[in-house]
Amino acid sequence: QKGKLLDKPISKRLESQIKGEGRIAHLHYPKLDDEVRGVADEMIKIKNETSGSWNDFAILVRANDYADPFIHRLQLLDSDLAYCE
Repeated sequence: QKGKLLDKPISKRLESQIKGEGRIAHLHYPKLDDEVRGVADEMIKIKNETSGSWNDFAILVRANDYADPFIHRLQLLDSDLAYCE
């Protein structure tokens, strides 16, 4: 059946593994380069301010190849970043 896995509906709801308040942002930029730079810079800023881990972040994209510019920019700024599909 469509949309079912092991007889249970698939949930698309994101749930934090950490208790407490988080931050969600929907950012808009005029060009892709501006968006990549802005998102990456904001993620680095938050990571440094909170001593967080890359596991605390997500960039949602429609297809994996849409994530490539973001991955490239973040890897230039922080070589500790590992990308998982």
